[in-house]
Amino acid sequence: MPGFDEAHVLGLAALASSDGGQDSVDAAIRAASKQKPVSDLPKLTKFVPFDPAKKTSEATATDAKGGVLHIVKGAYTAIIGFTSASPTAAGIADDLEKQGFRVWP
Repeated sequence: MPGFDEAHVLGLAALASSDGGQDSVDAAIRAASKQKPVSDLPKLTKFVPFDPAKKTSEATATDAKGGVLHIVKGAYTAIIGFTSASPTAAGIADDLEKQGFRVWP
């Protein structure tokens, strides 16, 4: 999506992913993030593990300027409730879900 590069998105997603858990999605995100390190990634201050009822995991982090970021990772249908998807994102998510992929923004 415009304004985001893959390395930063992976780094932020890794902050909201369980470290050392059994979840294959979290493990894949963390592994991909390590392959594309980012020097200015915010520092994790709080992690909330995946909640099956909410279908999300969450992280709170602080950037270099002291700004607080709230990062939420989860099922597309849960995340889209926080904002409105661009038609491009909605189309991509729909296509991937029709192919049987789990879509996690």
